[in-house]
Amino acid sequence: NSTTCLGLLSLAVTRFGLRCADIAYIKPVTQCEAETDVARWCRLNDVECVGIGPVVFRPGVTNAALSLPTAAAYSAHCAGLMDSVVEAVNDLRRRKTGLVVVDGVGYVSVGEVCGVGGRDVARALQLPVLLIAPPGLGDAIDTVAVMGSYFTSSFLRRSRDDDADAAASQQHPNDSAHPRLLGFLQNRVSDTGRHKIAETTPLLQQFFNVLRPMNRGGHSWK
Repeated sequence: NSTTCLGLLSLAVTRFGLRCADIAYIKPVTQCEAETDVARWCRLNDVECVGIGPVVFRPGVTNAALSLPTAAAYSAHCAGLMDSVVEAVNDLRRRKTGLVVVDGVGYVSVGEVCGVGGRDVARALQLPVLLIAPPGLGDAIDTVAVMGSYFTSSFLRRSRDDDADAAASQQHPNDSAHPRLLGFLQNRVSDTGRHKIAETTPLLQQFFNVLRPMNRGGHSWK
């Protein structure tokens, strides 16, 4: 994920002519507190960077959340985490006129236990989503299918019946909409070996743009 974010930021400057002062990077939910390549690039190029966002999943975070004494306490805890994520991202949005790249964390559902999984964050902020797929053919298709289903389903959505959920819905009115999926990008691909780029890419395009929509309905992918 972070390597792709670095590429997007670099292209914004070198190909699309955006000023470094007008772009930013943020990883609002993270598991890693070490400096990443994208954070280093931002530092060297004077690009504003929030490499360690307001929500950090350290050992014990999941257990602590699930051990809260009441459901109301748990809901308040989750809502507080999402509030901090939304505020951190929107702070950059208010101040940057070019591009704000919001990085994900681990696999797409990291943070689900606290209501700040990838889908939840994208939905609350109305962010378009670019999925990152592994190299290969079958693995890429299967991984994108799982990730796409997660982002477009209502898996484990909380009810809106109690006061806490109603308040959260009012505070984040976009929470009910599915994120817009831009498509997917394969990472760590190679020009050599079994799955060469020139051979694999046309087959992936054929599956996602032609075969899958034709057989199952739905939109095509890029």
